This record gives sequence, C-alpha cells and structure tokens, in this order.
Amino acid sequence: MSIDELEVLVRALGLPYQKRGNAILTSYKMETGEEIGIVISLEQETESIRVAAPLDVEPF
Repeated sequence: MSIDELEVLVRALGLPYQKRGNAILTSYKMETGEEIGIVISLEQETESIRVAAPLDVEPF
C-alpha cells in the first residue's frame, strides 16, 4: 500500500485532510461537536499503517 492509496481511502470517508510526507493528518468531529486530530502514517520498510489520535494534537 502507498500513501496515495491511503489518501484515496481518507477522501472516500469524506474527512478533511492534509498529506505530509508519509503521513495524513485528518480530523473527526464527534456527535458532541468536539473535534479530534488523527494521524495516519505509513512505514514504508514494513508497509505498516499506524493510526494515532493523540490528545495533545489540535485539529487543523
């Protein structure tokens, strides 16, 4: 899988996003109105996809 393929999947979900190198930054608005930032990164050597929603990252 490539970062471009991940971008297509995020776009299909209808989430706003920014692509930065081997990562995609996106955000999700919960029913309560609160937004959380989400980082989706691709490790090319192992072709692993990592998803993190750190509490200290503001949505863009």
